[in-house]
Amino acid sequence: MMQFRQKQAKVFIEVADKILAQDNVPIEVLDGAFQFKFRGLLTLLQMGDSQARELLPKLAEQLMAKAEEVLKGTPTEEIAQNAVQWALMAPRLGGPDLLSRVMPIPGRLEELGFKGMANQVRGSILILRLRMDQSADRAELAKEVTTYLDQAWTQLSQAEKIAREDVAMLVPVLQFLEFSRLELNASDYYGRFGDLFAKNENEEIAGLGRQLQGIGRRLGLVGKKLELAGKTVDGKDFDWSQYRGKIVLVDFFATWCGPCRAEMPNVKANYDRFHAKGFDVVAISIDENR
Repeated sequence: MMQFRQKQAKVFIEVADKILAQDNVPIEVLDGAFQFKFRGLLTLLQMGDSQARELLPKLAEQLMAKAEEVLKGTPTEEIAQNAVQWALMAPRLGGPDLLSRVMPIPGRLEELGFKGMANQVRGSILILRLRMDQSADRAELAKEVTTYLDQAWTQLSQAEKIAREDVAMLVPVLQFLEFSRLELNASDYYGRFGDLFAKNENEEIAGLGRQLQGIGRRLGLVGKKLELAGKTVDGKDFDWSQYRGKIVLVDFFATWCGPCRAEMPNVKANYDRFHAKGFDVVAISIDENR
């Protein structure tokens, strides 16, 4: 069975390479060839074929070259979208050296009249650079992220209607900003865009806005004094002051939350281990019913 899968994968790659070597191939055929080759390489990698890893940079170059070829012409928006997907996949397979060839794509998309797509690609490129380009100047990257988010804010806050595509281009940048270690106020951006989206008539977008608001509030707690108030399980007022000077884990949970219940033994084990050294736990239930 393994030999059959290996042989089949190599046939996929061979057929795909023959298609990719031809000129004037329809875009949907090219896209299918790339998918066949990628699946073939993935199968070989899963089977431990060391040569397959060496073929990934070749596939990356093919993706990038075809994307550049398509975008030099006057493609339709749908065809341009295919080319963009190939170009964005290329650095993931071939490494950060290909990022420099992806950078001009948003400008070319604007020349073609695809401004919305250009903005989405700018966000995708930023994420790729944050993840892959270790040599990039972090201060310069922070400036680019700030410019991108500020421009997006201006555009969306003035728009008559916010579409799902507008949100899709922005949220991945916001999500990555939280963990990027750039000197930026992620809490402020989450809050601003969260407030904007939460007012949307589309419940899906509004729900996402509320999630962003919550993340913004959470990030805003860092470095600030935390205040907690409420009732304990026996109905008494909770006294937060009694924990002053201790290291406290504030654990939000619900009885209907499977992962919360699964984590409880670990929380208790750490409490038992470190309580004598000043560690304590405050568990806050978000159950609707007591």
